[in-house]
Amino acid sequence: MLVCYACSSPKTEVKSPDGHIKMSFTLDENGTPFYNVSVGDSLLIENSAMGFTEGNGVALGEGFQIKSTTFDHKIGRAHV
Repeated sequence: MLVCYACSSPKTEVKSPDGHIKMSFTLDENGTPFYNVSVGDSLLIENSAMGFTEGNGVALGEGFQIKSTTFDHKIGRAHV
């Protein structure tokens, strides 16, 4: 089965200073966040879902939206 998680939202990608390590972040059609990590040409983590359950049992794993993405190149951090 082939699934395209990156099709439903823009993909955000950050790289290590030398470009050797890359992490990309996207949302599927339900707003579930996923990430990929690659080192060099090797995909280390593929389409790993992100989410958590709050202390009182509220599941926070879908319904997210990416409103905007900005980068601060001076300190090398991405703000999503």
